[in-house]
Amino acid sequence: MTRALLEQVRNLQIPLGSYVLFGSAPMGVRGMREIKGVDIVVIPEVFEDFKKKPDWVFEIKPNGSECLRQGSLEMFHGWWPGEWDVAKLIAEADLLEGLPFVRLEEVKRWKQMRNSDKDKVDLQLIASYQGL
Repeated sequence: MTRALLEQVRNLQIPLGSYVLFGSAPMGVRGMREIKGVDIVVIPEVFEDFKKKPDWVFEIKPNGSECLRQGSLEMFHGWWPGEWDVAKLIAEADLLEGLPFVRLEEVKRWKQMRNSDKDKVDLQLIASYQGL
């Protein structure tokens, strides 16, 4: 499922330098675990462009953040919890399989903030992957 989802992202043809894949996608591309969806963090202009497309559904998440959804893809123009510099996340992205992914260090920081049971398991997977 991970590969099929990443192909869906490629098919969106969002220009490099205007988005980054966050959530568990950086783990999925590295084969740490399968993912069920992809979180795409974009610059505001890209978000507004996709907001006009009829096949994307606009939602307000429980935390108040704006989201666009198309199937298993979700698009955001910010990230939570915590304070995230989207431009920095994009600039420092790891380019893997032709797609920009948030660095694992940032994924770790995010999962530590959330600290759910799932996040604790993911943190162990990341540590094993990094040989820690």
